[in-house]
Amino acid sequence: KPGYSGMSIVDKIESEPAENIIMKSSVSVSPNPSTGFVNIKYNTTAGGKIQITVVDKTGLPFYKKEVYANKGENNFKLDLSRAISGMYYVEIMEGTNRTRSNCLINR
Repeated sequence: KPGYSGMSIVDKIESEPAENIIMKSSVSVSPNPSTGFVNIKYNTTAGGKIQITVVDKTGLPFYKKEVYANKGENNFKLDLSRAISGMYYVEIMEGTNRTRSNCLINR
């Protein structure tokens, strides 16, 4: 067909077994915006110690805590009620891997 030169049709698509797929760590914050108390949902492919740090928009740490995360989904509650209104970033360090999400405190 005109305009289709150099293209080929895929005859068969092979799927990767679920155990071979590497899931990246992810973090989400709710409610967002918040008045101070937030829930952190963190998914990871490995368990172990993690560090949760909340930093302000200038990068200064406001909150820091070391906790244990299990493989899969983890939920943590943070009390940020002493934070002033503004944008914050929730960072989770797991070994050398950093995962980050934003959090808006609105009073």
